[in-house]
Amino acid sequence: MEDTTPVEVVRESMDAFGDSEKEIVYHCIRCGLCLSFCPVYRSLKIETYTPRAKMQLSKALLADRLKPSRSLEEVASHCLLCLSCAAQCPGGVPTHRIILALRQKMVEEYGLDWKKQFVFRQILGKRGRLTTAAQWAR
Repeated sequence: MEDTTPVEVVRESMDAFGDSEKEIVYHCIRCGLCLSFCPVYRSLKIETYTPRAKMQLSKALLADRLKPSRSLEEVASHCLLCLSCAAQCPGGVPTHRIILALRQKMVEEYGLDWKKQFVFRQILGKRGRLTTAAQWAR
């Protein structure tokens, strides 16, 4: 069995904004029910970091009304991927898929931060190192 890193698995399994994500982004009706369940929004109280805002920013990116930027990269990174928003969405929009696609688009544009590269390659990419790192972190 080939030894692949988590980054390679994600890269192989999903195109940023594939056909299904392009369709999903238009299913959001902007009702705002996701806001009250989003732990990032509850903590920071910044509308830009809400699932609703990420859906609208993704829609603008797909329509070429918005270009990738460092500020968009920051917005995309403010999500725990806890799926609370998707669970509460009356339309059943899988917002996490759009957020993952948005993050992947930002990685394609700007690359991964060196700290994340280290974690993915040296800790998550090698068997047994995650356990060792967790024990060391205690």
